[in-house]
Amino acid sequence: MALITTIYVFRFTILIFPVPAAGFWVTLFLNQNFWLKDDLISAAPRAFVYPLFAAFLYYLVRRSLFGCCVIFFLEDLFYPQILLVSLGIAILRLFVFKTGKIQLVSSKQDYCVCLA
Repeated sequence: MALITTIYVFRFTILIFPVPAAGFWVTLFLNQNFWLKDDLISAAPRAFVYPLFAAFLYYLVRRSLFGCCVIFFLEDLFYPQILLVSLGIAILRLFVFKTGKIQLVSSKQDYCVCLA
């Protein structure tokens, strides 16, 4: 679980800030946080929160409809509470602040992710 989460968080960091050193430090601190808590080691359903949410963020930034749909299904299967968080983030991506007003985005891909 930790390895999957590390890979997704590193790739997500490289997508939003393309400096490999930043990705290294982010994943280093994330892994340190993993082993300070018992969430990941306990093999409880909440251990699935980290890899699923990291994968969702990665696929959302890449605007991968198929990846987001698969992650939505897996989140619903393993830990439904994180699905609500993911759907909330997907819905919030539909709104943009331009010239002091809230407007809807014109990207068809963002609407498809929300409908999925």
